[in-house]
Amino acid sequence: TLSSGTVAVGSIGKVAVVGNLQSIAAGANVSADVDGGTADMIATSVGGALTASSISTSASRIQAFADGAAATNNLAVSATTISAAAEGTAAPSVKTTAGQTTSTADTAFAVANAQISGSAAVSANVDEPAFVSSTVTGVTSASNVSLNSNAIDAFAVSNKATNGVSLAGTTVATDAGVLNVQSSDAQVSSTIGSSAAVAGADAGVIAEFDGNVTSSAVAVNSNLTRGSSIGNVGNNTLSVAATTLSGGGTDAQAVSTGNVSALATATGDFSLASSQSLGNASASTTNVAATYGIDVDFTDVLSDSRLSVSSNTQFAEALGNSGTNRIALTATGAGAAAGVNPTAALSNVQDGNDADIDSTSRMTAFANAESTGSSVAINGNSNTALGVINNAVNSIAVSAVTLDGQNTVGGIASGSSNTTTADYALNSVQNAAGPVQSNATSSIYNLDKLDAGTTFGTTGSVITLTGNATTAEGSANRVSNQVLVSATDNGATAALNNSQISSAVVNSTAASSVGYALTTAALDNAADASSISVDSNNTTVLARGNSASNALNYNVGASYTGNTGATITGVASVGATAAVLNAQTNSGAVSATSTGATYSLALNSGTGAAALNSNATLANNSAAANAFGNVATNSLNMTTFGAGVPSSALASNQVNSGAVTATATNASVGMTVGNTTGSALRVDSNNTTAQAVANSSVNTMNGGN
Repeated sequence: TLSSGTVAVGSIGKVAVVGNLQSIAAGANVSADVDGGTADMIATSVGGALTASSISTSASRIQAFADGAAATNNLAVSATTISAAAEGTAAPSVKTTAGQTTSTADTAFAVANAQISGSAAVSANVDEPAFVSSTVTGVTSASNVSLNSNAIDAFAVSNKATNGVSLAGTTVATDAGVLNVQSSDAQVSSTIGSSAAVAGADAGVIAEFDGNVTSSAVAVNSNLTRGSSIGNVGNNTLSVAATTLSGGGTDAQAVSTGNVSALATATGDFSLASSQSLGNASASTTNVAATYGIDVDFTDVLSDSRLSVSSNTQFAEALGNSGTNRIALTATGAGAAAGVNPTAALSNVQDGNDADIDSTSRMTAFANAESTGSSVAINGNSNTALGVINNAVNSIAVSAVTLDGQNTVGGIASGSSNTTTADYALNSVQNAAGPVQSNATSSIYNLDKLDAGTTFGTTGSVITLTGNATTAEGSANRVSNQVLVSATDNGATAALNNSQISSAVVNSTAASSVGYALTTAALDNAADASSISVDSNNTTVLARGNSASNALNYNVGASYTGNTGATITGVASVGATAAVLNAQTNSGAVSATSTGATYSLALNSGTGAAALNSNATLANNSAAANAFGNVATNSLNMTTFGAGVPSSALASNQVNSGAVTATATNASVGMTVGNTTGSALRVDSNNTTAQAVANSSVNTMNGGN
């Protein structure tokens, strides 16, 4: 569904509303499948020799998109003067009731979106095998072969919406709101390649050569494979730009509230409320398996050539609720001098219930290493599995030369009410209960590592396997909240409240193997006048119950006029001109496990030297497992000059009762080299770490009193 409205005239004094309602009945399944059968989906084939030529199989796309409900709702108003008050006598607000049975937007200009999906299957699949390939059956000489910037995508979403209101004028004296309500009980899934480790059944990008490769360049670079499954995703924006800005409401401070029953209320001249909830049957499951490589037949010669399998990105994402909510106000003068002091309220509520979140990504990258006078790079490849029940980014940004407000401190009360009151109030509430599983596995190697009878070994060549990353992240609740209030003459108050509760069981695991190995027969040398490096590869596992970044920046350029008192009542409430309150409770078990991270370099030969006049480096590789019950970064920055000093208050409360476990097991870093002559071997600065923390909080205050 596409809903939009645009108004551009000299003067506006009426109201305008864009509304959208969508529902998906239980059992109404949605499926998108791309299936190429047994053949490669996109293929280039040269049935003989390739000489002084260039072939490119690049910038191709294989994509499957499945949406249960999708909407884009926009209202844009542009005029010299915009002046319209909300209907009735109620304060301007956007809100939902508990359980989302009703939702209302009582503002002059509004966009309201509601999407309700019952229990059904929404799936996007790029079925195995799904390869982009290039094949040369004869000799390749003085040629370029590239397979770059190809994309393989599978995206499945139950409810998806982009909602926006924008006002622009010389004089703006009104109110506006954005309301987003999404509920899903759907089983959402995306699959690319094989869900099991079946040889040849993955997706990916492959260059194959059945003959000698000489004086040529082969690149399998910057390819992208992504799988995503999301229950609810909402992108909501409210923006106002004016020379003179005032509100159209009651001249009271804004109020933002929310609770885990999916109730969200934002009361203010410019208000945004988003409520997202998942049913107990809902699930987001993503499986991605892909291979990126260059395959030169073992019986053929690789000489004077450049091979690269680098900067390929693989990403598997499974999210329950995902929201981006932004309010942006800019003006020269805002407040009493022009009329009613403008206010803004943002309320974000996400309820994950017992949703099941599962993300798996399996990546393989390889190239031949037996070579003469060549360079082989398998560098900078990235493999990520991400699973999150509730994910949000919320922000209020206000900028003016003169900014007026009420002569009353802002206040925050946590607990069941979660009420934030200020001229500019941001309130975010997240609740998670279901299981989260995130798993990433990588295998990065030279293709001929198991060939015991290579003829030439690596001669006069440079081989690098560096900067490859394997990451698994699982979080129950994750949020970034920011409030920015900036003015030369500032008299407004600002408050930010974050509340997160999780009983979810979170498990993140990662396993990777990055290694070079070559064995030559008889008198041959495994490495002769060559440089081989396995360097700066990393395996990272992160598991969290609640994670938050909260930042309030309050800037005064010349003078401040307003209330200067500050209060903190335990960890339950705060009050000040600028106030931040963070509350996190985790009772679920959180586990991060790095299993079998292996970084290796092996050179072996028969009666010849394993390393002759060569360099071999195994350094700066790492494996890390990090688990947190609650983790938060809270900052309150006051930049004030001239007359008046506004007050500030920051409080953070974290409670953890769940088991938190971080394990790095069977980690291995090893170099094995046979006879060496005139060579340098280095094993240095490799690290394996495990960190488990129940509560972690970094709180920073600058300025204020």
